[in-house]
Amino acid sequence: QEALVLRAGRRNLRRTAQQLVLLCQDFARDLPATKARAELEKRYREFARLPGWLWKKNPALTWLDKVINVEEAKNALLSIAPLILGSSFVLNEIAREIAYKLRSHFLVQEPNYPKAIRAFSLCASYEAELGEFERAVWRAEEAVFLARDLVKIGGPRFLRLLAQCLSDLADCYREAGEHKKSLRAAGEARRHYKKILRSRDIPREDDQLVSQCAQILNSIAFALSELGRYALALKVARVVERLFADLERRHGGQYLWDHAMSLNNLANRLREVGSTEEALSVSLQAVDQYRKLDHEKPDRWRINFVVSLGLLGLIQLDCGKHHEAAKTLEEAIRKGYNHFATIPLRFANLFAWLVDGYRRSCERGHVEPDEQLVAPIEAKLAELEARAAGEESGDGPRDAGRGGGADP
Repeated sequence: QEALVLRAGRRNLRRTAQQLVLLCQDFARDLPATKARAELEKRYREFARLPGWLWKKNPALTWLDKVINVEEAKNALLSIAPLILGSSFVLNEIAREIAYKLRSHFLVQEPNYPKAIRAFSLCASYEAELGEFERAVWRAEEAVFLARDLVKIGGPRFLRLLAQCLSDLADCYREAGEHKKSLRAAGEARRHYKKILRSRDIPREDDQLVSQCAQILNSIAFALSELGRYALALKVARVVERLFADLERRHGGQYLWDHAMSLNNLANRLREVGSTEEALSVSLQAVDQYRKLDHEKPDRWRINFVVSLGLLGLIQLDCGKHHEAAKTLEEAIRKGYNHFATIPLRFANLFAWLVDGYRRSCERGHVEPDEQLVAPIEAKLAELEARAAGEESGDGPRDAGRGGGADP
């Protein structure tokens, strides 16, 4: 891997940056307890314990830092910055730093208003991933405000930028629990995407644009569900699943995650309207796809896999399959524990309903729960709840972020 990093340094900067995103994921994996691991621990004494091992002296990260500070690399980094978002749990802080640097660069050193706005919106997305929801919403709103002005001045050619910023804003609102605002932002983004798709300047085979439209429809379905409009949310979720199924069929693994996500959300919408048998079938498909993705790149897909397992467990519980539900939910808790232990506030809501579902399934199936597994999680959740209560009453400092929500 170190040899690959050295070779990457002689390549085109954009290709180098893309390669390093993948390399960082490999360096973040857990290493077996071998002699090689002991030698690496001696060599890299400073390391951060995350869902895998990621050393501060990781050569891939060292080169990525170098690329970040090369002026000629700024355009390349802007094009790959969205790929870093969610590509690896351990890269979000680095991704935010890249977005900050890009924003400053395109405002001062190489003035380019559209690129500066895009970098500003990306800052919001990274902060939402890190659980800083209030700050993320503020940045996303500012990016949309600036993009609207750009459309007024420059015309329809900047409509896609505005739609992207609105999509980011809808996601930030969703993470902050403001679902009415999320629905409004997503609805406006959808209208802009429809205009773009009808334009003769856009080829019909622009599958990236189709994917963006499907993503914004997914945001609409989620917001409708949170507002209690379950039947309409289900209709939209079916459309999203069909779009991503078609993209996956034509492009193979490139859209496997998107299709898995759409299946998982469709299963959730089916569960909300009481179609538990169909929901179970769809959820099993989603878990199968996420299991493949998690096996290939656990650092990238683990938390999505955990959410999918959790939903499957709840659906099995609805269907009266108590033993299967307990087994599935226990697997979800074990798979995601490192994430919770690393950033408990970010994943508090997720683990609250995972543990609750696990205890209910054990009780109904007359299965003894694994107290060594769930007791420390419940103690940490109680601590977070007490801290939040103290902040609400003014007994402590107020945190800018909220607990990380998750769908189901």
